[in-house]
Amino acid sequence: MFSQVASPEDALRASIEALREIVSLYDRLGLEIPAVHAATALHAARLALDDCGGTSTVGNQAG
Repeated sequence: MFSQVASPEDALRASIEALREIVSLYDRLGLEIPAVHAATALHAARLALDDCGGTSTVGNQAG
């Protein structure tokens, strides 16, 4: 998935999408603590993308 990205920003966007799916899965499974950790990583990735000058187009849902 990440080997075919064109830029660091694209890699962050791919990471954000993967983390969003992980948060959703953990939430559906009722795994609260892993969901919180994944949501924290998701938030950090969004902040990193914003710092790179990219705009997080994935939305602001934390999971």
